[in-house]
Amino acid sequence: MKKRIEWIDLARAFGMFLIIFGHALPDTNGKLAILVYTVNVPIFFVLSGYLYHEQPFRIQVKKLFYNLMLPYFATGFLMLLISVLANNINLSFGIKSMGTFSEVISAIVWGIGTRGRLAIFNIIVPPIGALWFLLALFWADIIFNFLISRLKSCRYFIFIMSIISILIGLGSFISATLFAVLPWSINAGLIGITFMWYGYCLKKWNIFKLKKLQKIMLLLLLVILFSLTTIFRVHFWFNFAIADNKISHDIIALISGVAGSTLMIIICYYLDRTNLSINKYISWFGRNSLIVLCVDCMYGNVISFNNIIIKALPSVRGIAFVESVLFVIILSIIAILLIERIPLLRSFYFNRRYPFKWQINS
Repeated sequence: MKKRIEWIDLARAFGMFLIIFGHALPDTNGKLAILVYTVNVPIFFVLSGYLYHEQPFRIQVKKLFYNLMLPYFATGFLMLLISVLANNINLSFGIKSMGTFSEVISAIVWGIGTRGRLAIFNIIVPPIGALWFLLALFWADIIFNFLISRLKSCRYFIFIMSIISILIGLGSFISATLFAVLPWSINAGLIGITFMWYGYCLKKWNIFKLKKLQKIMLLLLLVILFSLTTIFRVHFWFNFAIADNKISHDIIALISGVAGSTLMIIICYYLDRTNLSINKYISWFGRNSLIVLCVDCMYGNVISFNNIIIKALPSVRGIAFVESVLFVIILSIIAILLIERIPLLRSFYFNRRYPFKWQINS
């Protein structure tokens, strides 16, 4: 098994903290929310590009199916089961329904993060929630690997791939704005390719070896670029491939997402070098970010127990917000510890470590 890169797990952990944080924010249009949504998802695509290594198509699809699609369908099934129970059993607390049986099935089948109209099929479908990310990463990985394998032998590979990845990202924004979103979060996956390519290049550049003055200048530039979304009030909805329906805002969203992700990477890289004892717990959380994402999705869609706790708290918005964030984090930790100890279930969520028997024998 390959040795894990600790600062990457730290970055994943902070990325998940920001996703949970963003979902709990009472105001998703404020400056803080703009900054959070600018970086909380892009960082995962940047890291994916940073860790990229070329694979044969058949092997890649097989790995992605077991590592991304199995958790997607497993979590979708759990949400369907809970919704059916909530629709048919009168429970005063604990669970809630995300819709009728057909609505939940539709959400799972079409896989978009926000309720909206699908291109081609021209139908309105309910949202699947945070699980859209798994589908987007699935498509981004496949298309990115295809592009690299086809273009790597070109004389001007870096230049050509840079142009193509930027055009794909902007094209996805424009198509979602002018027409409608594609099913299975393909639009988000296409935007993800732009961030993956940046992550790929970031590894080649190795910014950690810059001289002190160069690092200071880079940090100042990154802070300025990251703040562009708040300066121009750009709302970047990655899951729906929309940044206020303006091409200028699309460009700013990509630039600020890249800058914010780079800042997070630099912070996590040097945090790892401090060797703080808390780092191992944070990186453990990051290693299990997939479980955290699935728990956060279920919390938003079918878990209502936390409402009782919030009602018992003082009527202060900040307290309820902090409690909601802590609730998801604690629930995620419990889920990670439990799932890892349940033989069949852990193969769905920890397939790399606990493959099914037929995978071992094949």
